[in-house]
Amino acid sequence: MNQRLNVVAPRYRSTSSTLVSKIGAAVLASLLAFSVYRENPGLAGVFLIGLMVGVTIQKSRFCFVACFRDPLLTGDTTLSRALVLSLGLATLGFSLAAHYWDPSLKLVTHPMGLHTLIGGVLFGVGMVLAGCCASGALVRTGEGSVAQFFALSGLVLGATWAASHLGWWHQVAIKGSPVITLHKLYGWPAGLMVQLTALALVYYLLLVLEARNFGYQGLRPHAQPFKMQLPRKPLAEILESPWSYEIGAVLLALLSVFSFLYQGRPWSITTGLAFWGARVLAYLEGAPQDWLFFANRQEVLAINLLAEPRTVMNIAIICGALLASALASELRLRKTRSYKYALAAFAGGMMMGYGARIASGCNIGALYNGIASTSLHGWAFAFFVLVGAYAGTRILIRLFLRAQS
Repeated sequence: MNQRLNVVAPRYRSTSSTLVSKIGAAVLASLLAFSVYRENPGLAGVFLIGLMVGVTIQKSRFCFVACFRDPLLTGDTTLSRALVLSLGLATLGFSLAAHYWDPSLKLVTHPMGLHTLIGGVLFGVGMVLAGCCASGALVRTGEGSVAQFFALSGLVLGATWAASHLGWWHQVAIKGSPVITLHKLYGWPAGLMVQLTALALVYYLLLVLEARNFGYQGLRPHAQPFKMQLPRKPLAEILESPWSYEIGAVLLALLSVFSFLYQGRPWSITTGLAFWGARVLAYLEGAPQDWLFFANRQEVLAINLLAEPRTVMNIAIICGALLASALASELRLRKTRSYKYALAAFAGGMMMGYGARIASGCNIGALYNGIASTSLHGWAFAFFVLVGAYAGTRILIRLFLRAQS
């Protein structure tokens, strides 16, 4: 029987992380929050949600890459099952919000077609090579990872590049593709029940896969048991100690639902990153205003980006991760092992950015929010991300692991 591998990165207690870094991180977060409030008071709430998302992902190590890579590489499905749990809670929250709280709320539904397949595979390969997903790139950059800064730069470039091609993709694949949701197929609440049943089946299959590799050993928290964590600890200890995957899953679902209610739409990442790249291109006298991607978004090319909700969310996630790592004495500059890792991170980031943009979202916008909205494009994207993750894992083994053996 295989021995379970601990795939969670060890916590690093840096002796150079001092009270100065903690105060500095808190001051930076406060200044950014104040700047956002001055631009648009309503976006202060978006900043707070993003800050909490960054803290949650950093503290719980909730890694979408590991959700897809670990079952293929080690047979461990602990984090994958935590993702399924989070999706179930988010599905319930999104459905209740859209059908009872405010029927005007729009769930995440996009066409499903060839662009979903290509985008999902590209994203899956890219995230394994880069060692992060879109949300992970923001969080790890906030922690001080140089490699993930390269990945984030690649994400911006790839998303911008794909945005410039969106007109072509629209004509070739997107325009003729159907928009299908379980709510439309089966009605309400039958569609919700079908979705929850499907998620329960996926959870069961993940348990079977893990049992075949290790024998079922129950949930494996990477921190202390769920019941012993947040409720009984003082605030200082909560901020310094890691959180379990289960707490990360629950908080991510709650924050996603709250963002949906507060903004009127679920949060996203790569759309905002494409805005950043387009602004740079416009500064260099390019013409992103002529792209189909900006047909109904011309104002984004002119306003202060701190007044743009998606940008505020992305910056807040980075800031939340920086603050959480500083308070836990983990904030430090994490250099890459070699140029090969930096290059792989950048190339993987570009693949993720391009794939996410043509597929109408990344691991958050298309996968998480799409599935939580019962949209089949979310399920299809997740499947093709899994295919890409398998291919990326084979490439990773060939390029790095075999070279080290």
